[in-house]
Amino acid sequence: MDATIVICTLDRHDGLERALKSCLDQNRPAGIELEVVIVDNSADANAQDLVTGHDGGPVPVRYVHEPRTNISHARNAGVAAASGGLVAFMDDDMTAPPTWLDEALGCMKRTGADVMIGKVIPEFESESDWVRLLTAPGEWFGRVLSVEDGGVLDNLRRTGTGNCVLRRQSALTSPTPFDPAFGRIGGEDTDFLQRAQQAGAKIVFSHRAWMTEFVPASRSTADYLARRRFRESQQFVRLVVKNRAQVKWLTAARHMATGAIQLGLAATRYATARLIGADLGLPRVAMAQALGKILWIQRHEPAEPYR
Repeated sequence: MDATIVICTLDRHDGLERALKSCLDQNRPAGIELEVVIVDNSADANAQDLVTGHDGGPVPVRYVHEPRTNISHARNAGVAAASGGLVAFMDDDMTAPPTWLDEALGCMKRTGADVMIGKVIPEFESESDWVRLLTAPGEWFGRVLSVEDGGVLDNLRRTGTGNCVLRRQSALTSPTPFDPAFGRIGGEDTDFLQRAQQAGAKIVFSHRAWMTEFVPASRSTADYLARRRFRESQQFVRLVVKNRAQVKWLTAARHMATGAIQLGLAATRYATARLIGADLGLPRVAMAQALGKILWIQRHEPAEPYR
């Protein structure tokens, strides 16, 4: 079977160069033909020269321009351009070890999975107390909740497609599987996976098919983490209302009420910390997370899309 690795990129040339090189250095399993498709989501096609500079090697590299800056449009363009029966996604700030493809496809073969999600290991540019935990499914604050290698995933709340392999025949049955409504704020991959699971797709997790994600210093601050938590809470409520709610308005009201209670508690923590001169970062992050549930329907788009 043929495999296609799709990398969607937006104005991140250094990261794209590293990601693409790691794809070209993969140990290819016997009988697997590999290609790489780069989807440039910038308006001015600024990654084209970088990508075409890798033409002519043993692994075909193809360039696709999707000028609508929306990660869902970019992912859908990658799916449409991919010729492989297996379609893998990796982000443009990730790198894969040479064993990644072999481990990923081996996991899918052993388990009969329709979707394989691989572990992501953060590589921090600078040390900071304010980092986004890249928890694996089943991990929460360092506690592992029994997701073995090749284990089936049930809870998809913290699961994305930054490192994944999809079986086209069973997991990519729609020509546009990613919803553009989530494409500017994020969550489009979790939405896709939830819908695929509801349709009967078997989704497994692999510890051995890991990648690293580069985390710049700009994303290791309290301000960034607060903005991120706000958006993640919005995504959470939108996804629950869209994919899991029997009575949508009642589900939304319940989560908004929970957010209001959490906001009150976080505001009290903030006031107390300010009174005693303690650090305000954690209460600010908690307030932002609670506020995201209350304002889940707000359609404000972030200045820096989907990162």
